[in-house]
Amino acid sequence: MNYAGQKLDLVVVAPYAGLCNRMRVMARVVAAGRKIGSFPQFSWLSHRACPCEFEDLFVPDGREVVTQSGIPPGFVAYQMERRRVGAKVKAEIYFVSEGVLVMTGRSSRFSPAGGHDVSVEDIEQAFDIFRPTKEISAEVDSFMAGRRFSTGLHIRRTDHKPARENSPDSVFEEAASRADGLVFLATDNPDTQRKFKAKFGGKILFYSEMVGGLMRNTTMQSALVDLLLLSRCDVIIGSYRSSFSHSAQILSRLRKHKVVSEVSEG
Repeated sequence: MNYAGQKLDLVVVAPYAGLCNRMRVMARVVAAGRKIGSFPQFSWLSHRACPCEFEDLFVPDGREVVTQSGIPPGFVAYQMERRRVGAKVKAEIYFVSEGVLVMTGRSSRFSPAGGHDVSVEDIEQAFDIFRPTKEISAEVDSFMAGRRFSTGLHIRRTDHKPARENSPDSVFEEAASRADGLVFLATDNPDTQRKFKAKFGGKILFYSEMVGGLMRNTTMQSALVDLLLLSRCDVIIGSYRSSFSHSAQILSRLRKHKVVSEVSEG
């Protein structure tokens, strides 16, 4: 393979940002790979927005998903120089060094160099690459044992300004009030947990343990358990422009979900 006039020996895709943004990038790349019959390697870098390794959450299949530790030093130096000069952060960055092409991305719109056009359905189908570890699957099964959640709420707060502004608590409170069974709550905000628990008591259940000092107040393992539990709810009420809400819907394979969009208290 050649890129920008250079012969490539290896292509590395380094998804970044939070958990579900990374998942969407990987699904997009694998969906394209399934069409052209070729797959890159993935470099899942632990970062404050996602402080874990891929193998802490999922089991790579060794064919469509092959992970490696680290990325070429030249790319690291390139990124440091970009930060030094205040370069604007882009959704996609391409860097070639010594026969290795490194591509980074953070959403399902990510377009790998030389990739094939893929549909939304192709990307959603590619979510089947995310096979949780035995430990995480056991946590989900244990929590679900004997329970059925008629409604799942994903209330995104903390660093997500569009969700805070366009997905008010009142929308989720109304959904919880109307629910005819148990309601599962996934959130990144301990204040939201306390508020809904105080208002709805035993009708509201949640899994994630809030951990102080983290960017979004949950460990990545807990976040994935939340995601999988949310996907098992009969109806999902999600937050505006949240990749977590969207990913839960994809995993659920439901079409009767509702994602809160342009709503306001007025």
